Amino acid sequence: MFETLNGFGEEPTRMVSVPVPGRAPWRAVQVAGSLDDTIRVMESAGVLLLLLGMALFVALGTAGASLTNRVFSAIDDVVRHAQRIGEAYLTERLAHPGPHDEIGRLVDTLNDTLARLDHSFEAQQRFTADASHELRSPLSRLRTEIELALRRPRAPAEYEATL
Repeated sequence: MFETLNGFGEEPTRMVSVPVPGRAPWRAVQVAGSLDDTIRVMESAGVLLLLLGMALFVALGTAGASLTNRVFSAIDDVVRHAQRIGEAYLTERLAHPGPHDEIGRLVDTLNDTLARLDHSFEAQQRFTADASHELRSPLSRLRTEIELALRRPRAPAEYEATL
């Protein structure tokens, strides 16, 4: 059994009493020691733990900021490259960042979207070229007929028939 003695001296003292086996019940060994060193160690440990906690907090904050900057830098690179790709450069693709994480899947999705857009624009250009070609022949024929009709004066009925 132990007890702390506050009025024993200038500093608190801890006293431990242990009965001696095989002797009369009134015999015991008592040991007392100052708690001054223990209190100083506990105070130092508290300050040390506080400083270590603050250092850990700063280290985790720095590591988190670094990781966040690296991730956002990769996203920013993808955004800048995507902004450079215009209608004339639809065959260009975004560079894959490497790992197949969320950013990698985003780049794959954007590249697939660019491929579909490129295919759609090519189909639209083919249609426009085909339609232009198909319209040129009848318009050329119509122009020729009108020019022939205007070469010499004709009666209004002939002009109407030609038109």
